[in-house]
Amino acid sequence: MKKFFSFLCLLMIISNACAHRPIEYNIKISFRNACDYPVQIKVNKYFGRHFHFNKEESADMLIKEEDLKAGETTSVFDSFSSYKDVKTTLPDDYKLEINAEGKTISLDKKEFLRALKKSDFSREKCGFMCRTYSFSGTINDPSLCP
Repeated sequence: MKKFFSFLCLLMIISNACAHRPIEYNIKISFRNACDYPVQIKVNKYFGRHFHFNKEESADMLIKEEDLKAGETTSVFDSFSSYKDVKTTLPDDYKLEINAEGKTISLDKKEFLRALKKSDFSREKCGFMCRTYSFSGTINDPSLCP
């Protein structure tokens, strides 16, 4: 009986701890080079703001630069957040630049979100009693070819 009571207490502690864990959202956004030629991308604020347990923490101000061949895809934003919408999670000074053939297309936060609306987004939950959701999308827009 004592073992059963100990097991029951342990089960209650575990279930209570899981119920109070905040929900986190992993937001991953990729860019696919839809051009017929190579492009170079430059991302300001690649990782954005991270929110853990409602406490705002600044992430590294990471700048990412990468050359993409036609059809290649790369991550342009990746963040864990307590917010499920990209608009809140994406830093206000986020910037994506696409360079090719001496021309540049620059997307600030507002333009980036507009381009993202044209893309497909998927949502996944990581499993039973898991409180982390993944949102992912890929910008694949030929109008973004410089």
